[in-house]
Amino acid sequence: MDARLLAASDSALAADVAWLVDRRVLSLPLGTWPLPVATLRRAIDARADGPLSAADAAAMQRVQAALMRLNEPATASLRINTARHPALDGSDTVRGRSNLRVTLQPPPEFVALRLRLGALDQPIARRRSSIALSGSYLAVPVNGAVVSLGLLDRHWGPGVMTSPLLSDAAPPAPALIVRRIHDRAFDLPLLRHLGPWGYELSIAQLQDYHPRDANLLGMRLHLRPAPWIEIGVARHIFWGGVGRPRTGRSLADALLGRSNIDGPKDTDPSNELAGFDVRLSQRMGDAAAASAYAHLIGEDEAGNLPSHWIGLVGLQFKHARGEQRLEWTLEATDTETGRLFGAGDQRGPAYRHGVYRDGYYHGGMPLGVHIGGGGRSASLGLAWVAPPGGTVDRVALVATAARVSEGGPDALNRSFGVPGRLRAASVRAEGALGAGRWSLGLSLQRHDAQPRREAGIVGAIEWPLRALGATP
Repeated sequence: MDARLLAASDSALAADVAWLVDRRVLSLPLGTWPLPVATLRRAIDARADGPLSAADAAAMQRVQAALMRLNEPATASLRINTARHPALDGSDTVRGRSNLRVTLQPPPEFVALRLRLGALDQPIARRRSSIALSGSYLAVPVNGAVVSLGLLDRHWGPGVMTSPLLSDAAPPAPALIVRRIHDRAFDLPLLRHLGPWGYELSIAQLQDYHPRDANLLGMRLHLRPAPWIEIGVARHIFWGGVGRPRTGRSLADALLGRSNIDGPKDTDPSNELAGFDVRLSQRMGDAAAASAYAHLIGEDEAGNLPSHWIGLVGLQFKHARGEQRLEWTLEATDTETGRLFGAGDQRGPAYRHGVYRDGYYHGGMPLGVHIGGGGRSASLGLAWVAPPGGTVDRVALVATAARVSEGGPDALNRSFGVPGRLRAASVRAEGALGAGRWSLGLSLQRHDAQPRREAGIVGAIEWPLRALGATP
């Protein structure tokens, strides 16, 4: 069984998979990345026989091409981000000025291995070293699941550009992840109507974090009661660390939600964020689809339920003409707890904690929404997906308006910790060049009192090093 994993930051692949799911060509969960290759292949094999529209067939061809690219045993790549802008559009933008890396990926047998060694110049995140292993992992199939150990970008939830709980805005932490391979319905008749379900469990150790050696425990369950709806429930728990309780009892208290300790002699065992998300989709005629989604996360607990909400909402409309298609996306976030787009009482910035003093950040970059806590943003995206076989595969434009750190300066947030208005736009094209891949674009970000340059070039080129291994 193929235990390889598909990257959360491959926005072009994610868009093609989402199109095929919304068009009812494939049956797959969309809110839990990275996605096991075995999960995607099983969905392709299970596809009902019948003719595909031109756009559906083109999307399937691009997905198959992405799977074929995984067979390259060695590749070299150079990525640039000349203004060192944090990504706001969900794309695979390097978290620094430039990144030169080599990826080694031998053919999978029982074990899947990817070793990615890179040198990062002028990183945005707080780092101890310029040597980066991000994207490296070891994975094996175990009893219907893929068990992986590595540094993987991850994404939870239906958001196209970001997530209030887990996005790829921050550098990945070393994590052990267990992900169910094949979603199946429960055997019990009373639960069968919940439809296919899957899970992901993880434990990560945060680096360069206070308290030192703090762990981040993750749990996500996704359900698809019908082809047009996906529901997710997820938790993230900070536990342990130097000077913190690390007993079995404290772990049990954290997992059972007993984390609000009021007694003067007791110690709060953990910090938790939890919530739910829902994505609705509709196939429209022979060449269109639409979706609506929401993702709500509670930063505190009251009555054993999440409270002090933050969230994300979005709409997407996609339509095709022949083999090409256009995708329109509108997405908004609010990370001021309790405010929730004006529907509640404002209580303060999200992603802070009195004991876990570095908050919901890793290396000073947010684990959740790309702008960090205490802000709000709205983004409008338009992507053109070209017919397969050409030099250009996709062109994407995203414009963002935001208010960041509205409650005052936030030293935890290296991305947008200075209060003020943020206006940003990015345009990026990507495609194939012979055996390699390329992307090139322009990033514009104007933020009050921000020392980064307002305009920069973003791009990448990746080329297979077939001399280091057999030609696939």
